Amino acid sequence: IAEALSDADALVRSIQDLLRRKGELRKAASVRLLTGSSRLAGYSGERQESLLGDHTSIIKGSGLSKGSLSTSGSRPCLLYGELFTTYGRVIRDVKSRTDAPGGTESVAGDVLVPGSTTTEGADLATASALLLEGVALGGDINVIRQRSSAYDPAFLANYITDLCRKPIAEVAQGITIIHLYGRHLAALPLSLPSREEQEAIGRVLEDMDLEIELIEARLRKAQDLKTAMTQNLLSGRTRLA
Repeated sequence: IAEALSDADALVRSIQDLLRRKGELRKAASVRLLTGSSRLAGYSGERQESLLGDHTSIIKGSGLSKGSLSTSGSRPCLLYGELFTTYGRVIRDVKSRTDAPGGTESVAGDVLVPGSTTTEGADLATASALLLEGVALGGDINVIRQRSSAYDPAFLANYITDLCRKPIAEVAQGITIIHLYGRHLAALPLSLPSREEQEAIGRVLEDMDLEIELIEARLRKAQDLKTAMTQNLLSGRTRLA
């Protein structure tokens, strides 16, 4: 029994180690590609320096709360807390639904950034590109809406998340609850390659995120297996051959 459980522990540790390495690789690749210190094959040229507000309108989500969610609701919706817990850099499907009125309707390509946190300001550098029309966006969400084609939404979501922790931490306001306002986001400096290069970078990072998600799923299965083995073998419900 001890040997079997030790093998299960070793499997969990090996997947955890793989997940750590892949996470470090993804972080390093993201910084290099987003800053332009490394370029994808076939891309070159100068980057455009600007401010986020030069290309966007920034509005707010409105209404809706956890109490307004309904599993059988007729409208897709998204609450600000889900940006921290549920979604990654690109959102192609939403989990929550509601029958309640309210909420700011999304436009495909909106980039969503939470408007407050109780942890630290840098955590507000958590952006997601929403590729769906007509999702009801709840309150305390900063909605970055395109006014030009200068940026790709997935590229911008990665850019804000991976490169803007420090500048966002410097402007976020509050003590118990820390707030981030649209004017703060509008003043963020951007360094943008061509739209085509942005889209290529976004695809590379999304593929890496998908690989990490698959490893996380393997880890959960291995942990569940180890838990079940421990309970069944130690209780005697299952006997080794």
